[in-house]
Amino acid sequence: MMQKYSVALFLLSSVLSPSHAAPQNSVSEWSSGACSSVAIGPGDELSHLQRVYLVGQPGLSIQHKYYADALCKLPLYTLVIQGRAEPAGEGRDYADHVAVKVTLDRVLFTLDSPRGATLAKSCADGVFEVGVQRDVSDSACLFMKPKARCGTDFDIVKIKDGVMTTGFRTADMCSAQGLPTRLQSAGAAYVEQFN
Repeated sequence: MMQKYSVALFLLSSVLSPSHAAPQNSVSEWSSGACSSVAIGPGDELSHLQRVYLVGQPGLSIQHKYYADALCKLPLYTLVIQGRAEPAGEGRDYADHVAVKVTLDRVLFTLDSPRGATLAKSCADGVFEVGVQRDVSDSACLFMKPKARCGTDFDIVKIKDGVMTTGFRTADMCSAQGLPTRLQSAGAAYVEQFN
């Protein structure tokens, strides 16, 4: 394992040796870079999005920026999920990826253009001002459930050749029983590690 991936790997796997321990307070950034067209979960049409993951000890911030087109030129909205990640260690044996439990702190939603307003109706009261970020943790929003009903999100993560790929979302990822059984078709590449 390369040292530059150590922060994410430290958080995502309980089987790493101590030699992979990362410096305290360091953060690694992973980004999908160019536009990805990927189905996030069951019944989901292809979503056009860019993703950025900031992984630290123990914090995690995931930004999904959605677009109306495959070139990611027409923004719709941005969803940011903040929390703490730890290896799930729920007893499943995966050959090439690890199970992760994310304890949710906040879910934030920003309407990036009026064209995203129709889709935003599934979040909170459905009324958003363009460019204003709102905390929607207490309500359902897109694929996230209200924090009071679902304060954790279980996922699987694979890191290979500098790319981190997460699981294809299931109907209920609030418990280990809802862990994905397969990975999404696109991931996020390692960008940098910083303090």
